[in-house]
Amino acid sequence: TNNLEVVVFLKDNNDLNNFLLDYPNINELSGSRLSMNINLETFNSLIYDERISMILHKNAFSEENIDAEAEYDVEILGQFLVNEWVPVMVDVKDFSNITIDYKEDSVEVQTMKDNLRWNIFRSTSDSVLSTLNDNEFKLEKKSEFGTFFSGNITKVGFDKLLQDTRVKKIHDSSVKGHISLAIISKGILKYIIVIFLLVLSLIILLYKLKKRKKKNERK
Repeated sequence: TNNLEVVVFLKDNNDLNNFLLDYPNINELSGSRLSMNINLETFNSLIYDERISMILHKNAFSEENIDAEAEYDVEILGQFLVNEWVPVMVDVKDFSNITIDYKEDSVEVQTMKDNLRWNIFRSTSDSVLSTLNDNEFKLEKKSEFGTFFSGNITKVGFDKLLQDTRVKKIHDSSVKGHISLAIISKGILKYIIVIFLLVLSLIILLYKLKKRKKKNERK
């Protein structure tokens, strides 16, 4: 069974003792932040656990990644527990520093700036791809403008991209990842529904009060 080291953040420190009873195999503990090794079963359990606010890969806190600041979908972590290769889409950063003034720039200048910007994007994507070998990443698609590329990646390739300062974000392209994202978002959806019902109740109450006021005025 594959294992993955992650960092888990609890919403409330008061949940810590009960959480430790449920998950006793903790590597490191610092306040509401816990480091632990997990398998697929534990990962799926953590996703459903409403005491958790966030799950991150351990590399997000490694010193070598402080300057990288590469974002990624947390669902990718779960995919590596069962699959050697995971489908991803990688956005690269814009290093062109080109701005287009659509009021002042002529059409020719705008076109020239666009072409230069896309060339820089393409160069950035190509340079990132050149750091990955065939055992780490298998390219399937590359944006015509160079803003992103997609394919299947291994854990080694994923870790390498996390350290690359040219990478903006790594998206999970798998269906399972999208399902996991929906599960993670269910807690937020619950609060949205509660707020909606409260607002709706308030509107109905105001309507009834207004109607009663008009009725009293007629009397």
